[in-house]
Amino acid sequence: MSGFERKVAQLAWDSTGRWLATGGGTSIAVWDCVGKGPEGRKPRQLDVHTRAVSALSYAPARPVLASGGDDGRIAIWQPDIRKRPVAVLETDAAIACLAWSPDGLSLAAADADGGVHVLQLL
Repeated sequence: MSGFERKVAQLAWDSTGRWLATGGGTSIAVWDCVGKGPEGRKPRQLDVHTRAVSALSYAPARPVLASGGDDGRIAIWQPDIRKRPVAVLETDAAIACLAWSPDGLSLAAADADGGVHVLQLL
């Protein structure tokens, strides 16, 4: 696995262990780790952030990835079927961390200014 814009700073596995999302620069790379793994394969590149990705988290038991960035954006992805985000929320501060509810229907995001955002997903 190589070709990263910057050093990898975020990692997130989906619940099946097939997909590994990596971040650090402005792009998210999603690697298919089935079989012999990602070595020699090209990742699926996800682009919506204009500044560095700062948080990644897969929903429990759902193929849904959330990303947060230093640009204040929170993006919801279905990276196994599409390369564009399902939804994007703009906030006023860099996203510090993300956490899914146990049922995978709500996402909490904390920002660098101490704000907390909760998104309800269906």
